[in-house]
Amino acid sequence: MKNITFLITLGLFLFLFQAQAQVRITKVDTSNGEITFKNFGGSAVDISNYRLCARFNYTNSGDLAGLLVSGNLNISSNAEVTVDWNTITGAPFPSGSDLGLYLPTGGFGTGANMVDFTQWGSSGNGRESVAVAKGIWTAGQFITIDGSAYVYTGNGEQNGNNFWTTENILSVEDNTFSKELKMYPNPSNNQFSIISSTELDQVKITNISGQLVKTINRGFKSIDISDLTSGIYLVEFNSKNKKGIKRLAIQ
Repeated sequence: MKNITFLITLGLFLFLFQAQAQVRITKVDTSNGEITFKNFGGSAVDISNYRLCARFNYTNSGDLAGLLVSGNLNISSNAEVTVDWNTITGAPFPSGSDLGLYLPTGGFGTGANMVDFTQWGSSGNGRESVAVAKGIWTAGQFITIDGSAYVYTGNGEQNGNNFWTTENILSVEDNTFSKELKMYPNPSNNQFSIISSTELDQVKITNISGQLVKTINRGFKSIDISDLTSGIYLVEFNSKNKKGIKRLAIQ
C-alpha cells in the first residue's frame, strides 16, 4: 500500500512539474493587455484554472476562461493561446510591470506555485523576488528595450530578460538585402558563417538594448562569438550602399 501511495504521489508531482515546464508566457502586449502562452511540451496542458499576477493585481482560478481571445486553454503541443488582461483591470499594463503565471491553487508568494515570470521597464516589480527564489529570474533584471509588445525568443527552457525582445525588433529582416544573406548556424554558441553574393565591408553586432558589442571589418568568412553571452542579437551587414540586418540567437 505504501508503495502504491508513493507511486501515485510521484506521478502527480511529475505531472505538475511537466505542466509547469511546458507552458511559457511568450508575448505581452502592453498596448492592448493581451497575453499569449505557448505549450513547448509534447502533450496538451489545460491552463483554464491557472492564475495571473501583475503588480499584485491577480486573477482567480477559472478566470482565464472569461479572458480568452484566441486559441484553446487546453493547449496542444506547440500551440498558443491568447487572453485579455484588460478584462480584469480595465486598463493596459503600466510601462514598468511584472507578470507571473501560477498554478490553480496556493499562494502567489510561493515559488513552487509559479509557472513562469517576466518583467519590463523597471525591476523590483510585484513578484520578482518569488521568481528569483524559484530560479527563473535574476534580481534587478528587466526587459530594458522600449516597445509595446514584448516577445519571448527562447526555446522553452531558457529563462531571463536576455530571451525577451520587442515585436518591432523581430521585423528587422524585411528589406531585400537582409533576405539575400544567409547566416548559419542560428542559433549558435561559438561562431557563425555568412553566405552573401555581395562582398561585405563590415559586420556589426549589437545586443537588444542597442549596445554595439562587436565590429568585424572585411576579409571574414566566419565570426567568433564565443565571448558573447546567451541572448538575442542584431547582426548588421554593410556593403557599399547596402545594409542588411538579421537576428542571431546565441545559446
